[in-house]
Amino acid sequence: MKIRFVICSLILFFLQTTIRGQQTEQNPVDPTHAVRMAQSQKLFKSTVRHALTAHCLKCHGGKKTEGEFELTTREAFLRGGVSGEVVEVGKAHESYLADMLHHRVEPSMPQNSGKLSEALIESILEWANLGAAYDRPLIDVDEPENAWTQRRIDQSQKDYWAFQPLRAVKIRSDLHPAPQNPIDHYIAGAMKDQKLEFLPKAEIHSLIRRIFLDTLGMPPTADDLEKLTALPKTEVLSATIKYVLNSPHYGERWARHWLDVARFAESHGFEHDYDRPFAFHYRDFVIKALNRDLPYDEFTRWQLAGDEIDPKNPLAMMATGFLGAGVFPTQITANEVEPSRYDALDDMAATTGTAMLAMTIGCARCHDHKFDPIPTADYHRFTSTFTTAVRSNQEILLNQTEYEEKRAQFEKEHQPYLDAITAYENTTLREAFDIWDEANPEKELPKWYTMKFFDVESEKSSVIKRQADESFKVEPWSVPNQDAFTFEFHTHLPSVQALRIEAFADPALKAGGPGLASNGNFQLTQISIGAAPLETANNLKDVKFSNARATFNQNDGGLHVRTVIDGQQNTGWAVDPQFGKDHGAVLTLAEPLENPSGHRLRITVSFKGNTKHIMGRFRISVSGDPELPLLSNTISEEVADILRKQAADRDEAEVKQAINWYRTSDNKWNELTANAAEHMKNMPRPEGETVMIVSEGVKPIRHHSQGKDFFEDFYFLKRGDVNQKMGKASQGFLQVLMPEEDSIELWQEVPPTGSMTSFRRTALANWMVDTEAGAGQLLARVIVNRLWHHHFGRGIVSSTNDFGIQGQPPTHPGLLDWLALELIGSDWSLKHIHSLILSSYTYQQSSAWHEANALADPENAFFWRFSPRRLEAEAIRDSILQATGQLDKTMFGKGTLDESMRRRSIYFTVKRSKLVPMLQVFDVPEPLVSQGQRPTTTVAPQALLLLNNPHLRKCCEDSAAQLIANNMADHAMIDLFYQRSLSRNPNKSEVQKASGFLASQTASYKQSGVTDAKIQATADLIQLMLCLNEFCYIY
Repeated sequence: MKIRFVICSLILFFLQTTIRGQQTEQNPVDPTHAVRMAQSQKLFKSTVRHALTAHCLKCHGGKKTEGEFELTTREAFLRGGVSGEVVEVGKAHESYLADMLHHRVEPSMPQNSGKLSEALIESILEWANLGAAYDRPLIDVDEPENAWTQRRIDQSQKDYWAFQPLRAVKIRSDLHPAPQNPIDHYIAGAMKDQKLEFLPKAEIHSLIRRIFLDTLGMPPTADDLEKLTALPKTEVLSATIKYVLNSPHYGERWARHWLDVARFAESHGFEHDYDRPFAFHYRDFVIKALNRDLPYDEFTRWQLAGDEIDPKNPLAMMATGFLGAGVFPTQITANEVEPSRYDALDDMAATTGTAMLAMTIGCARCHDHKFDPIPTADYHRFTSTFTTAVRSNQEILLNQTEYEEKRAQFEKEHQPYLDAITAYENTTLREAFDIWDEANPEKELPKWYTMKFFDVESEKSSVIKRQADESFKVEPWSVPNQDAFTFEFHTHLPSVQALRIEAFADPALKAGGPGLASNGNFQLTQISIGAAPLETANNLKDVKFSNARATFNQNDGGLHVRTVIDGQQNTGWAVDPQFGKDHGAVLTLAEPLENPSGHRLRITVSFKGNTKHIMGRFRISVSGDPELPLLSNTISEEVADILRKQAADRDEAEVKQAINWYRTSDNKWNELTANAAEHMKNMPRPEGETVMIVSEGVKPIRHHSQGKDFFEDFYFLKRGDVNQKMGKASQGFLQVLMPEEDSIELWQEVPPTGSMTSFRRTALANWMVDTEAGAGQLLARVIVNRLWHHHFGRGIVSSTNDFGIQGQPPTHPGLLDWLALELIGSDWSLKHIHSLILSSYTYQQSSAWHEANALADPENAFFWRFSPRRLEAEAIRDSILQATGQLDKTMFGKGTLDESMRRRSIYFTVKRSKLVPMLQVFDVPEPLVSQGQRPTTTVAPQALLLLNNPHLRKCCEDSAAQLIANNMADHAMIDLFYQRSLSRNPNKSEVQKASGFLASQTASYKQSGVTDAKIQATADLIQLMLCLNEFCYIY
């Protein structure tokens, strides 16, 4: 009776005691022994060592030794355990071990775990067959605790097919009866091996519909059908392929596939699931990039490091939203801060690996990958790439290239105005100043003083610049909805009793300003001052105000200037409707600041009210007299000191400073500057918008967290535990996709001077697309397989998100490599691959059933026909909108959760806790992790939804009303229904049934007293056709 031991993992529990057939001293040595042992050792190094370590070692020589069986060394393994079970060399496939691995007996191995892949089982059994050779012990007892952080893979592990270089395989060209491109030759070779027969091509109308649904996610319109079928028969399909690939709807359709892979959503997830209101720009980037056929290598690089690679390109900036699309908690206690940050970095690394390389990198977070050659050391080095990368809402100039071109032309036209001012300043103005200076020895200078400026900081990273008149201008394109600006000033006034802020009209602003709101308004919600004598400048104390007055108040309540000093952020001074003119406010200090040395002032000006209600250009000044005019000239303390000197005592630099102040009171200078200002109204305006990006050195999106948003260093974590740090992890990539010498210098770039980012992500991006020494060839394999999967419903590698050992091998490895080489050779053009696939005979085959083929290949793994498949949720809804003529073709921009929206479904807001019900019924996935393929269910609620959904019904009614308003005859309407929904004309029987249905339904509604009986009956017919399998499936 066999002894059963409960063990946690696999295989060699009963691979014990002796290996029969092993030579004794008395027998001659088998001459093939050395060869077999060498082959066995190669298998051990490439696959089996990893399997034993991952699945067996813990119970058989690691933490414990079950059944007295240890497998850390070959000697220990050959001693066996207490069971007495053996495996004969050459007969491992008939052994009890094989039964356990194949789960044919109990206990199955691994115990309490899933069955290993067939490829891995075969490797283990073959290793045993050949002699169970080891290259070295599984455990080095003298190994230091942190040895795992330096672990190297064996170079033989690169022999796995996915890690091999792309190969151009020679293929026979005489096997296919009607090949249309090389794809058909590769398919024909495999079909011959499987003894499968070719099917005829589908009918032309079916192919047009198939290509439209597959590539655009919607059927062709009646006009599309008419135009395409009017072409010569030999041109129809090529014209159809060209049309769909150039359609803007192509990007909307294929972006949805990529967004599944990118786990895209517009909320943070978890129980609170706060919105990410600016995340939709990433979705728009994907659509635009695909429509422009952005080379896939650049598409990849931008998503990893667009902010470093092309920071002036708004699309490249939007692309970084890929890294930040995952879930992240918004309620983080002090104990959760560090683990949450490591979770966020894991999400970035794991999704990058899965989406781009189909490698489950995240599985090596706590231990070496159980199947693939990814040591946990590689995981940590790879993940350290993202150490300081954070989500941030940034204002980005969307039309930068166009704006810069127009701005350059405008500046050329504006230069004569500036030249006139300069000429006047260099001649007449100097003379006028000298006359004024001499005539006014005892000068009455302004009593409002601008101060010595040191620094200004925007809370939300708006661009703010100091102007020549000592005002500050905020760039409109850079502002978020709310902001606050903190200034550092020094003043040498011994007494400060009042602060003044002036908001200036500006013809370049909307409505002439002075605010940046759409109507020119602003809302100043608060001004606060921290003050200290210059002699003790670090001892800042809060300053209180006693009074506030202004040139104009929008009302006497929450928009009056006195609310600026009330300590409330939900009120503030505004000036509607007094736009296009200067405004000023004076705040009186409750207690004067008195000190002969002067004062340091830290002044914060807050605009936390309505959207973009921020002053466009404003100036801050102080005085010892709170009763001075609200709008009057100012002077800097420095210029005032210069003007108090005798003319002969001033140097040239001081004279220029004095003239720059004086010119604002000179009539001719004011006239010239007014002319320039009038021309400035024609200046092109930048278009800025807030975008969620992922970058470094930017203000992170702040959550309810009791700690840092990120940490400067990333550590090796034993077992993934933040409390078991084993030293800092420097950046590295996957050894299996690098040269044996794994230095990353090949891909690193030196950050430009002044860069706020580390350029680690640029190094990753460079490695990712490097087809010579990096991951570029696997990157190409993975994406062409994704395209094939979505065109045929099954990938050449069916496990689209896992090209590792637990994934499935390619059914047509030569074809996969050829497509990858075609992609690289076409400058990474995805549309080129689409065109190849769509124009192949393989794609254009009939979807008809073939009994003999189905018996030989029931899964259609060898593509002997086009497999019919149901449309995904979004495509069903979009097809309904298209077929009923209700589609709103507006592209891009903020989405909505309103199910009555008639834009394409990709523009629904993806809120993790509130997915659109109709889409859920048709299997839309939850965007928590990367989804390489969707499940397809057939359940009753799908049919019930198509029959009862009020939004669908309204589309049908609106479509019916439009057709009836055009006085269409019944037979013409029926023809149009069939063309719109099924892309064909009805046959005679279908016309008769549809006509009878319309007549009977109309009569029934009239009998029931329905006033719009004809519309309701017509809507019934439209809705009926939308419920047909022929409508909801691609054939």
